[in-house]
Amino acid sequence: LDFSLQTTSPALDSGDPVHATDPGGTRADIGARYQYQASDYPYALTPTVVIDELLANSESDQDWIELFNRSSNSVDISGWFLSDSASDLRKYRIPSGTRLEPGERIVLSEQQHFGVASLDVGRITGFALSDVGETLYLSSAIDDHLTDDRTEEKFGASLPGETLGNYRKASTDTWNFIPLQTPTPGKANSAPRIGPIVISEIFYAATTDPDLEFLELLNITATP
Repeated sequence: LDFSLQTTSPALDSGDPVHATDPGGTRADIGARYQYQASDYPYALTPTVVIDELLANSESDQDWIELFNRSSNSVDISGWFLSDSASDLRKYRIPSGTRLEPGERIVLSEQQHFGVASLDVGRITGFALSDVGETLYLSSAIDDHLTDDRTEEKFGASLPGETLGNYRKASTDTWNFIPLQTPTPGKANSAPRIGPIVISEIFYAATTDPDLEFLELLNITATP
């Protein structure tokens, strides 16, 4: 809920130069000046349940999906739906009485819950996750009617047995859904997988000859 301009925003000190300066004496910013105060928001934040980790390339095992209550509120997800299709969001209905406490996780598996062979009464149209990537949808619902609250997670291809999940990048305070080092169903996500090939150096500001610009790739493993 903090709508303050970020320190890297191009709107800082970019307003009309003849406008009155900001309180600090600098040139006016573009847009309304705002300083975040927690007391501005006396109500509880909307509960947030996210798709936190998944196994899509399970080979002979089974796919699974982990949901995580990232909020500080208890959230009843009874009757919410999971799907891998934007045109059919009601493929699997989460059982009645399913509630996630703050920081709690739940793991749903292909065989027991959402898969084609599942006997779960919540399975409407069985599905599996694609090992080459697709989009997974979590939709809230009230009395089987979908609400406007929907979370979607688009993910790419993954290696056999490798999971993909949320990783917070502290430098930008953003979340990335990327390959992880170790599967952690029902637990906090592991660190991200790095490599085997990484971009180790970039030269992008050649002042004399643009042909001098380059990218360097590095194999950080012990094998070709």
